[in-house]
Amino acid sequence: GFETYRIRGDIKSQDLALLVPGAGTGFDVELELWLHRTNGLLQQALITGKVVPTDLAEAVRRLTLTEINVPVNIKAPG
Repeated sequence: GFETYRIRGDIKSQDLALLVPGAGTGFDVELELWLHRTNGLLQQALITGKVVPTDLAEAVRRLTLTEINVPVNIKAPG
């Protein structure tokens, strides 16, 4: 429902360590990002390739971000 910028590139798996816990070292990964043209917020990310050592080489992760800046109620366990 809105226009985005699409950015594509290659990175190394260790560069995703903050996003993907247990990310390995030295694997080639393709990364595609979709950014909202008006506000610049990340809307979607597509990560293709082996990121953690147990991944298949063809692994694909799609992250979609919706309802950004919407209040969230978090209930304590109990």
